[in-house]
Amino acid sequence: MRKVFVFLYPIIFLSLLLPLLGKFTPPNPIVLFPVFALLFFRLKPLPLLKFTYLTPTPSLVIMIFILSGGFWGGVISLVTILLADIIRTRNIETAVINSTAFGSVGLIVNYLVRFHTGVTLSNYFTAHLIYFILVLIVFYTPELVQRSMRPGEFIYLLGYELLYISVSSIILYMFYRSYHLGLIPFLVYLISLVPIIAGLAYIFSMSIEAKRLKILFEIQEEMKSLSVKDTIHLVLKNSKRFIDWTNVNFAALEEEHVRLIYSTSRGFVSDFVTPLGKGVVSRAIMEKKTIIVDDVEKEPDVIVLNKDVKSEMCTPIYFQGKPIGVLDFEHRIPNAFTKYDARMAEFFARQLSNSLKIYLDLAPIVDSIDRLNTGSKEIRGRVDTALNIASNNVEEAKSISENMKRILGELNSVGEEIERLYSILSEISDETDTLSRKIDGLHSGTTEKAQGIDQQREILTQIKDFFDNLKDITTTLKKKSQFFSEIIVSINELADDTGLLALNASIEAQRVGEKGKGFSVIAQEINSLSENVKGLSKSAKKEIENFLHILGELVENIKKNEKSLKKISQFSLSLGEFLSFLSGEIEELNSITKGSMESMRRGIEEIRKIRKDIKSSLNGAIQNGEKVGELLDSINNILHTMNEFEGFVETISRSLSEFMGIVDMFSLDILRNKDVEKKV
Repeated sequence: MRKVFVFLYPIIFLSLLLPLLGKFTPPNPIVLFPVFALLFFRLKPLPLLKFTYLTPTPSLVIMIFILSGGFWGGVISLVTILLADIIRTRNIETAVINSTAFGSVGLIVNYLVRFHTGVTLSNYFTAHLIYFILVLIVFYTPELVQRSMRPGEFIYLLGYELLYISVSSIILYMFYRSYHLGLIPFLVYLISLVPIIAGLAYIFSMSIEAKRLKILFEIQEEMKSLSVKDTIHLVLKNSKRFIDWTNVNFAALEEEHVRLIYSTSRGFVSDFVTPLGKGVVSRAIMEKKTIIVDDVEKEPDVIVLNKDVKSEMCTPIYFQGKPIGVLDFEHRIPNAFTKYDARMAEFFARQLSNSLKIYLDLAPIVDSIDRLNTGSKEIRGRVDTALNIASNNVEEAKSISENMKRILGELNSVGEEIERLYSILSEISDETDTLSRKIDGLHSGTTEKAQGIDQQREILTQIKDFFDNLKDITTTLKKKSQFFSEIIVSINELADDTGLLALNASIEAQRVGEKGKGFSVIAQEINSLSENVKGLSKSAKKEIENFLHILGELVENIKKNEKSLKKISQFSLSLGEFLSFLSGEIEELNSITKGSMESMRRGIEEIRKIRKDIKSSLNGAIQNGEKVGELLDSINNILHTMNEFEGFVETISRSLSEFMGIVDMFSLDILRNKDVEKKV
């Protein structure tokens, strides 16, 4: 924007000056007095704020135009202001902008107010009013917009400017009139002006200083107990009112290096680090004073973030006598900073010290909190993993428990079937005992009856009754034996199913791993039991088949004997032979019956053992089932405890987040973003 004015204002000045060529008159010699006054006051203005000064430039420029005419007035005011500002600011660009702007405003006033007809009180003060309005438009309006000036500050500036231009215009008007009264009144007036101007300058300077102190006190109160962010923003906002800068940097001293924490050109950063002892910033810290660099190109030790920077001012920040950081002002023009700027920079550095100290003290706390947050997140992740594993184990344990329940149900069914088989075999055993006793009795009776032919008929009758009973008994035995054979088949099938279930339980136990070892042992025991039952059932089946075969033969013999009994009357002569034969048959039947009874007893004994084993297995399975239940309860308790622990970790994390919110009020986000450092 300034570069635009460097070209614009000279063009406007020349366009206003050229029409006056050939119309100029020689200037009045006394114009030297306002020229020297203009030089003096331009070199030593009274600063209101950084961009405004109390100077009688408007009144002096108007007087130069009155004494020199339009053309020479423009030239003399231009040259005088240009020279004064070059000496004061040491910046040609600023000097060109100011001199052409004041000269252009003077030429415009000269066109609007015609002094060649004479200077009157009316046109004199009209010229000052027009000049003042144009100065507000040309000089103040851009500053008001750029600096976001408060209404109170504008009124403060406007009041002083009006007062100053009014006093200066009155003094210069009296100067002009005393000149026309004669040489002696003119000299007397000039001599009397010295104490008047000195007194007015002192009064104005004290008033301005008091106003400035009031503003600084308000700034100081406003910046109390603020975070680093807020303090930096207020420093940026308020320092512009007292120091003319184009960029500001804030750096913190950290052990053996200086870290940039904020720059108006880069924002809040943490990746620019300068080793202590290198650069103007480090020199300001080590020398414990504000260092002003008028031209950075002539200073080899300057480290700049922006190539447009031409001048720099570094002010160390102290807390209780110890350096903790640097406040660095930069400008695009050389010789931009003065001793007055250094005083203001030191004031703002003092305001930053408390907040910067809090920032440095909070840095390790924030790092610790970050580590705690990271640790809590890792703990929560591990808790979640453990919860997932425990949940999976619970599901596996539940599945095994369900399988065990099914196996126990099947075993219970097998036990019930064996109980029924045991009951049936007991009945068969009892009936077989009865048959054996009857056969023994029949054998004895037949032997006795065979000795007496006389008892033949009675014996035949008993034999007939015997065979009738024997037929019923053998029929019953055959039915019972067939039923027992079916039960044996059912036991064999149940044994197969039990073996299959035991195999499934073993597979499930192996899939679970360490927690399924107990179930694997149970499955092996059940499988062994199944194999034993199958072996016993095969033996029982074989014995029953033999028994059925003998019963079949017995039935056939009975049928044959029935036919013989029908013909007994016809074979009475051979009764003795028949009785002998019958005695042999009965002896053989008795032997077979006794063998069947012995086999039956062994089967019953084996079934009794099987029943005992099944009961033992059932009791063991029930105990293991109870252990599974206890395991599930333990896992559920662990899950509950882990959930409570997770809630505890969540509470810690939430508390840390709340604490971080408090920390953020007094710190910067860059405290947690120091991973990348750019060393210079």
